[in-house]
Amino acid sequence: MKPKSPKGILLDLDDTIIAFDELTEKCWRMTAKEFAAQSRNLGIADLERVITSKAKWFWSDKERHREWRGDLVSSRRKIVSLALKDCGVDDVEFANRIADRYSEMKEEMLYVFPGAKETIMKLREAGYKLALVTNGSSSSQRHKIEKFGLTELFDNVLIEGEQKVGKPETEIYVRAIEALGISPEEAWMVGDNLEWDVIAPQSIGIMGVWINPLNRPNYLHEKPYLTISRLPEIEHFLL
Repeated sequence: MKPKSPKGILLDLDDTIIAFDELTEKCWRMTAKEFAAQSRNLGIADLERVITSKAKWFWSDKERHREWRGDLVSSRRKIVSLALKDCGVDDVEFANRIADRYSEMKEEMLYVFPGAKETIMKLREAGYKLALVTNGSSSSQRHKIEKFGLTELFDNVLIEGEQKVGKPETEIYVRAIEALGISPEEAWMVGDNLEWDVIAPQSIGIMGVWINPLNRPNYLHEKPYLTISRLPEIEHFLL
């Protein structure tokens, strides 16, 4: 039996519509390959390992995540600098070149997931009210939204850097549904982050739809309203 359809849908951007975090490992490996010869006895595998390990540590702290996610260029520079220092390489200029090359490569490799944009267009044509809700800086997120022609697909776009509040703070979901003119019970939030896109909005009555392509286990007590592998699967429940 189909679940009750909403009147409006809130959608996450990164790793829901656009590939982002899933490109991280590949981009760091390619960056390490370019700079290994200059990294003072650190081979490709070692350079990749120390940077990715430091990045995992860096982003694991919630307050540090909140503070730095609005400036990814600076955060990547800091991560690489800290990683190299752990290996006895105290060279800020070299660290910045590595980090900036990674940022360039990440930008070059961004892409929209197959069928994602088409699904959003179908939902819009079917009469659903749509809002994009994303964390990050205004410049970086607006650039991605415009690059892939997503702006016109949404009734409202809420970006953390512009709203001065972001997921998982409930105020951002409240602003999104108010902008669409619907109640929490009339909304779904769809995204790949179990805590930010599912559990947090469900705490105020919005139904959370978890995009879980790798079939990761649910490490929390709360359950998503629905779980799907990729965004186009939502058509089975709404169209």
